[in-house]
Amino acid sequence: MLAIREVSDAKERRPFSLHFKPEAASLIPDQGYSHTDAARSLGLVESALRRWVNQLQQERNGVPPNSKALTPEQQKIQELGAWINRLEREKSILKKAAALLMAEEHELSRRLISFVLKSRLTCCARYLKSPAPAITRTAADADLRTLNGCFFAVT
Repeated sequence: MLAIREVSDAKERRPFSLHFKPEAASLIPDQGYSHTDAARSLGLVESALRRWVNQLQQERNGVPPNSKALTPEQQKIQELGAWINRLEREKSILKKAAALLMAEEHELSRRLISFVLKSRLTCCARYLKSPAPAITRTAADADLRTLNGCFFAVT
């Protein structure tokens, strides 16, 4: 039976400060160090330093980075892009909430109108089913006020 052993030979990634990467990458193009010398003096793997230098040169040429930006201008652009994305998400949420509230308000209005119409129709139907009163001037006025009350609010 084979024993399973854990492989712990993989190196852990070292965290670097925000200022370390751009300063390390600028040693090569700005101060003329070679990749090998700069990597050795900083205790880095040469391939990592080459990636940072390439990214720094691309950012200086205006190409947006795929990862965290090294130059302050690109960092600001990334921050503003993240802020825009957040505002767009909030706007989308507010649009959905407004639509939901409008739908609820529309439903409530529809129910209220339906209730009012049903109650007015019930009132008018009761009036029409009642026996005809004797027609006098005051009785006719009272009948008109009752009839108007079915359709309009009498003040």
